[in-house]
Formats: sequence, C-alpha cells, structure tokens
Amino acid sequence: MYGKLHDQIFNSSIMETDLEIRYVWFCLIALADKEGFVDYTIEAIARRINLEADKVQEAIEKLCQPDPSSRSDDEGGKRLIPIRQSFGWKLTNYAYYRDLISQEERREYMRNYMKNYRSKQGVNKSKQPLTELTHTDTDVDTDADAKDSKASAKKPRSPRLSDDEWLKTIRNNKAYSHIDLDSELSKMDAWLSTRPGRVKTRRFIVNWLNKIEKPMGAKNGYKTRHQRNLENIRDFAEQHGCNDVLEGGGDTQRPLPAHGVGKR
Repeated sequence: MYGKLHDQIFNSSIMETDLEIRYVWFCLIALADKEGFVDYTIEAIARRINLEADKVQEAIEKLCQPDPSSRSDDEGGKRLIPIRQSFGWKLTNYAYYRDLISQEERREYMRNYMKNYRSKQGVNKSKQPLTELTHTDTDVDTDADAKDSKASAKKPRSPRLSDDEWLKTIRNNKAYSHIDLDSELSKMDAWLSTRPGRVKTRRFIVNWLNKIEKPMGAKNGYKTRHQRNLENIRDFAEQHGCNDVLEGGGDTQRPLPAHGVGKR
C-alpha cells in the first residue's frame, strides 16, 4: 500500500518527537490499507522498515498515547488505536486526510478540465442560445466587410435587432409565409434537447426554415387542408340547398339529402 502526506503534518506536534518516532509514523502511513489499518506484528514492521524491533515497539507505544498538543481531538490525540491485544493498529485520522487529499485532487482536476474546456470553446463562442444571442452572425459579416474595406472609409453599422425584433422580420418574410413559426421553434427546442452540443442561433433557425419545402401548388394565397375541406362542404351545401342548416338558421328538421347524392 501507499499513503499520501498532507502538508499539515509539518505543523503537527509529531514533528516535535524523536526522529525515529517520526520515521515509524511515516512508514505506518505508507503500510496502512485504504481504511487506515496496519495489520502487522512488531517484527514484521521492523523487517519492512529496516529498524530494530524494540525501537519500533517504543515508537508505537508513544504513538498510542494521548497527545494534548495534537491538532485533532479524536481519541484524545492518540495517533494509533490497537485493534487487538497482540498486534495490529488503526491510524486515527487516516480516512480524514485520505478524503481531504482526494477533494483537493478533484478540485485540481476540475481546474485543469475547465481551463482546457475554455481554451477549446474559444473558437466556438459564436454558438449561443437564441435567448442569449450576441449577434455573432452579424459580427462575422461585419468583420469580413471591415477587412475588405480597410483602405476605404468605415461604413456605419446598422442598429442590431433584438431577438424579438429579428423573429418579427422572419414572421413578415414572404418566403416563410407557409410555415407555422411557433410550431417550428418548438420542434427546434425538442430536437436540440437531445443534442447537448448544439444550440439555437439565428443562423440555425434560418437553415432549419429553409429546409421546409413549400407545399406543391402553394401560392401567396395558400390555404390549409382544413380551409379547403370547409370550402368543399360549403360548395356542397349550396348545390343542395343546405346553407341555412350550415348557418344555424331555417328548418333544422329538414331531412338530409339522400345517401349517394353528390357522389363522384
């Protein structure tokens, strides 16, 4: 096994003990399992750390005694707790410092991860949610125009539209008159919810709408299927004298036309 040493150990009262006691303590940290148990005999420890058994015994006895100067109040400051009468000990605060170091390692990992993430995202800042657009599409075009006209006078920039104003221009665009914009925006949200890496930009919306084909035969006066069916019903009613029934007036008990009348 191995153990990690926290730098707080150099502020601990263990540093005021004899060198051999400190050496045994550091070795026990390395010999402990992941739960902080050292399940060895004195002789086994002495062989592992190349120190006389009586010195190991003396150091362990010292480490099992309460230490009023200890930074921890657990077990009265004892650093070792015997787990049986003959041999085996548990390091009192092993789990605490093990988890403390792990938390620091996780924080360090996240710092490095976010640093790399931000550096990668630096080239993709144009992807913004619709509600937080920074008008990157306009900026790109403006920057390109500026590069092409360095020698000429700068052209004044047109005022940028808000998201609501921009959507209003889309609604009023005749090219999209056959599209239910609200319905398509909801479809975009549903589609993007399954793709965390994609976001709804103005360019995304335009590309989406451009892929929706206009129904065949549709003109500026395009009518929905419901409108066409309603007109057919009204034509049928006019041909067979049923207008007053459709309008809610007249004799509501008038018998309907015979079955099959008007079939093609």
